[in-house]
Amino acid sequence: MVCRPSSEIPAGAAAKGKITIAWDLNEKEKTAGFRVFYGPGPRKYKECIDIGKPPESSPGVVKHTLTGLEPGKKYYIAVIAYDKNNQESDFSGEVSAAAE
Repeated sequence: MVCRPSSEIPAGAAAKGKITIAWDLNEKEKTAGFRVFYGPGPRKYKECIDIGKPPESSPGVVKHTLTGLEPGKKYYIAVIAYDKNNQESDFSGEVSAAAE
């Protein structure tokens, strides 16, 4: 699956549903960025966003908001990290939430 950069999110997407996720940053690893996968069922990801390496929202924590989602719909979400050579980690634990 090809991930689109977060800069390619449609202009009107912010007006639709959203989910904010956060995770601990493993400071021992040389992380160049993150890819967020999400979809309608467990491990059935239909979308992928490459968010790069966003600034920490608090020490050791990364936060990202998925936008353009269908309000009230449940989404399943997982994250992978990648290094400067594009070597990817395993998927994170999966979480689910309904878009607000």
